[in-house]
Amino acid sequence: MTANELLRFNTRAQNWINFVKKQNPVCEFKLELPDQNAHPDWVQADHIVSCGGDNHMAAFDASVEFQYNKTTNRWEISRFGS
Repeated sequence: MTANELLRFNTRAQNWINFVKKQNPVCEFKLELPDQNAHPDWVQADHIVSCGGDNHMAAFDASVEFQYNKTTNRWEISRFGS
C-alpha cells in the first residue's frame, strides 16, 4: 500500500481529515516523504494537511509515522498525531 492508502484506511487519520474538511473543504492530506534510498525502518512526515496549498496551518496540523513491519513485510502507521 502507498502512504496515502495507509492514511485512507486508518480510522484516526480519516476522522481527523473529516473534521478538518468540515472547517475548510479544500483541505487534503499531502505527504512529502523523505528520501528512502537507505531503506529505513520508519519514516516520519510532518505538516501533512494542506489547505489550498498552505500546509502550515497550526489548527489543522498533523503528522504521521510509518513503520516497516518485518513480520508482514508491509508498512504500517505507527503514530498519527493531530
